[in-house]
Amino acid sequence: FRYYQYIGKKYSTTGYIHTTYSLNETLNLFAEFQYVNHDWKMEQEKIGHAQGHIINANWNFINPRIGFNYKFMNNYSIFGKIGTSQKEPKDDQIIKKDEFTLEDWEFNLEGAYPEIIIDYEIGLYSSFKQLSALINIYQINLENEVIENIDFEEEGQYTYDQVDKTVHRGIEFDVNYVINRTFTLNWNAAISHNYFDGGSFTNKFLPKQPSQLSNLTVEYCSECDFSIHSTVKYVGKQYVDNANTDATAVDSYYLLNLGMNYILDSFTISGKINNLLDVLYITHGESGSYWPGATRNAYIELRYQF
Repeated sequence: FRYYQYIGKKYSTTGYIHTTYSLNETLNLFAEFQYVNHDWKMEQEKIGHAQGHIINANWNFINPRIGFNYKFMNNYSIFGKIGTSQKEPKDDQIIKKDEFTLEDWEFNLEGAYPEIIIDYEIGLYSSFKQLSALINIYQINLENEVIENIDFEEEGQYTYDQVDKTVHRGIEFDVNYVINRTFTLNWNAAISHNYFDGGSFTNKFLPKQPSQLSNLTVEYCSECDFSIHSTVKYVGKQYVDNANTDATAVDSYYLLNLGMNYILDSFTISGKINNLLDVLYITHGESGSYWPGATRNAYIELRYQF
């Protein structure tokens, strides 16, 4: 028997303008303007005792961004930007198909709000003969952030909660050093503080978001036809609940990955071994359940270009 049938339609219209202006040889300004409209409709025909329903929603988003890039002392530049972005709610936040009752077939958008982001960034970039480095400091103020949770009753499904206000702030690093013609060293990392801004969990860390991430890669390249690289990956501690309970938190872990690439005329052979040391670790957790990470695994890829 057919108990329900949903027909959803979504029409999206967007326009985008980007402009740059050079005040002089050292200072560049840029501005962006984006307009987005989503016209959303969900329909259900009359089936049995269900009289059917139609839900409509219309979102209009205006997202401006401005920024600059200033070069000084030949090898240095400083950059920054301020911008906004918005995103409409997911369908599952608006309508729950398995929660209908014969007495109430009225639906509305109350409780499903668009995410609103205000992003502030400023950074410094420097480049020398063999060394380049980038440091970026950011703060993202978020309204109505969607927190995704695994639905333990429906396999492969998720439930969604929205938080009134959250803050994501941190610092990012990217350093690249050319040791010689064959060896290159790259390190990128991020230290962040992601927390609730208000409510009963104010100043608590957001769950499932580690505060430290790091990747250190050494690459060997021979005449650019053969290369091999090794990466040490670090993921910091992460909480699994809003109360930040230490006893249930996911511990930090390290992984060692190894990869290679060989080019022979039109053929390219690539391979990778993930988790080379076969470390046992947990990727994330939720409501007392935990997901283990993959043990040692490998793959080989063969490509032919013609």
